Amino acid sequence: MRRGKPRSSRSRRWEPAYLICTDPDLPLQALHQAYLWRWDIEFNFRDEKTILGVGQAQVRSEAANQNAPALAVAAYATLLLASVKTYGAAGKPETFQSPRWHNRKPEKRATTNELINQLRYELWSDTLTTNFTGFSSRSAPDQNGIKCDHPLESEVFLSIQ
Repeated sequence: MRRGKPRSSRSRRWEPAYLICTDPDLPLQALHQAYLWRWDIEFNFRDEKTILGVGQAQVRSEAANQNAPALAVAAYATLLLASVKTYGAAGKPETFQSPRWHNRKPEKRATTNELINQLRYELWSDTLTTNFTGFSSRSAPDQNGIKCDHPLESEVFLSIQ
């Protein structure tokens, strides 16, 4: 028999949390701010490793092996800097409408995936065109002639979220 909290209840930590600091004269607000900044840095490290694959480059030479992670981090930094300059520190690009089942809490800033999708959209939007010239102009009598409501471009970008 299982004792304790039921599975449906949310876990809450009531135990105190401690931040260890080597400077006893540092004000508490400065310590807390440094902790919050470090949290953002940890998220950046996670994004660099998981989304961008820093450290997993498949290169052959030793020089490329040393330079590939630096190039990926520089590209990531450029993407974040362009995001801040374009949308502001807390701004986000206009994204596609999320599915109804995708309930997320709103993020403070644009996620790396949202920025990459926006970059893809801006790079690919001019080259993607719907071209149905290769299809037959006559449809069979039992087919419906109504075209799809969603154009190809939006479907491509919705599939990469």
